[in-house]
Amino acid sequence: MVSRYQPATKTIMHFSANACLLPLCSLQGAAVTTVEGVGSTKSRIHPVQERIAKAHGSQCGFCTPGMVMSMYTLLRNKPQPSMEDITQHLAGNLCRCTGYRPIIDGCRTFCQEENCCQANGAGDCCLNGDKNDDEAERRGE
Repeated sequence: MVSRYQPATKTIMHFSANACLLPLCSLQGAAVTTVEGVGSTKSRIHPVQERIAKAHGSQCGFCTPGMVMSMYTLLRNKPQPSMEDITQHLAGNLCRCTGYRPIIDGCRTFCQEENCCQANGAGDCCLNGDKNDDEAERRGE
């Protein structure tokens, strides 16, 4: 992720970037965050990493860093994304193992639309078993 200060809006914008295609000289004045800078194995992994893992969105693990960074960048710019935002931000990532569904299932837990698990406003992730049970009871299932 490349982060740059935008003087016109006085905000920091974050951009996903493919490190293999980004010339080093283009990063002057920018902050770079790699997947190693997201979360911590000593304290706690980032919620993006956690939710992709809980949704079984990583099989071989080859695409996972790119998916995590795309989602992390989206959340830095827009903490409550729509499903369309998620789809657009994951569009450049390729995955041959999962068929994308588990990855999208993990990522959609961050959106606030009616068909997403956090639509109840509590901010709870449906991938936590106890919260699934409570939600099912509230719906009468």
